[in-house]
Amino acid sequence: MLQNVLDGTQKAIETLAHGENLFTRTTTLAKERKENMDQIINLTQRTIHEEHTRLTAMRDRQDGLTLVMSVIVEEIHLAIKNVQQVDALYLGVQQLLQGNLLCT
Repeated sequence: MLQNVLDGTQKAIETLAHGENLFTRTTTLAKERKENMDQIINLTQRTIHEEHTRLTAMRDRQDGLTLVMSVIVEEIHLAIKNVQQVDALYLGVQQLLQGNLLCT
């Protein structure tokens, strides 16, 4: 009978040791999984930040291009106006030389 108690105790100790081993492995795997999830989250945050930076830079370049284009359009408008004034002056001088305009 004492042998049965001793065998039962030995079996219980082995089962307990095996259970502790499984618990330790499960805890280790859970910890590794959490670390992997943390790495994925950090990578995702970094990627989102990099994408935001890229899009902001692109927007800033677009704003700059829009500003440059508006200045160019204004300058072209002024140049066209100047060309029209010079053309009108040229036609007036030409008509004066031909005697078609009367100076009063």
